[in-house]
This record gives sequence, C-alpha cells and structure tokens, in this order.
Amino acid sequence: MRRAIAAALVLLIGACHRDTSVPGELGRSQDEYGARYGAATTSPVTPDQIGYTAAPGTRLIARFADKRSVEELWIIDGDGQGLPEVLAQRARGLLGPDKTPLKTITFKGEGKSPADLFEEPAGTGVLRVDRRFGRLSRVALCAETAKCRMLDYLQKSEQDTDAMMAAAAKAMREQMGR
Repeated sequence: MRRAIAAALVLLIGACHRDTSVPGELGRSQDEYGARYGAATTSPVTPDQIGYTAAPGTRLIARFADKRSVEELWIIDGDGQGLPEVLAQRARGLLGPDKTPLKTITFKGEGKSPADLFEEPAGTGVLRVDRRFGRLSRVALCAETAKCRMLDYLQKSEQDTDAMMAAAAKAMREQMGR
C-alpha cells in the first residue's frame, strides 16, 4: 500500500513539474490590463481586441470574450522588454537549438526573413512563438488551441501582402523590359 501511495505521489509531483500553463496571463479584465499597461487603443473594425504599449518596442494586443482575455499577441521589436518574465522564458525555451519549427512561412520579397512558428501546450490552450532573423519576434498565448486567431491572421496578412508586392515587382520589371 505504501509503495502504491509513494508511486502515485511521484507521478503527481512529476505532472506538476510538467504543468504547461502560464499563470495569471489570460482571463483578466480590460480594467486589469489598463491598470498594468496604461492607455489602450481600440479599433471599430476589431472591437474585441484592445492594444497596449507594454514597453518601448513591445506591443500587446489582447482579445476579449465575455469581458475576459482569451488571447494575447505580443509583437516584439528589440530585446523583448515588457514581455512578462515567465512568458518570455517559456517562449525562448521553444527556440532552443534542439527545437524544430511546427512550420516555416517563406516570403517572396527581397530581404524578407522566413518566419519559423513554434508551439507548445499551455494549460488548456497553446503558446505560439514566431521567430524572425533568429530571434523572438511574436508571442501568442491563447486560451483554446482552435481559437488562436490573431497571430494566424497577422501571418496570413503578411503572406498576402508579400504575394501582392512580389507580383507588382514582377509586373514592373516586365514593363521595364528586364
């Protein structure tokens, strides 16, 4: 009996160490975000999304459902200042040398770096990390794996814009006889 209890305890402790949630990041109200990050920006086009400047060069967009955050998208320019430390550690851990991207998005435009997308479970949701030029570029934390919309939308918009710019550049070259 004691061995069974000890074995169960070891399994429970091991499971706790593999807990993949990011505590306290989702489920906050708009007021809590405002108190933490200051003035917000909104758009009539996406009324469920509110933007904040977390630090110089770091932008946070939170998506809300039923007055609570269900998704965060961190757009990072520079050293990642403003990203909560626990989230930053988890995100950087996904970019290790032994990690393989879930997918790589390539662009046709000159000088455009491919986007490597990494992902791991985070509680009942998912943590997604976008790497550009070998560094952390974007971090998305989503309450549900099937509803991680903002990063997907941003990447799709970038691909569409890139395709349009590549087609325009090709047409201009053809028109100029090159």
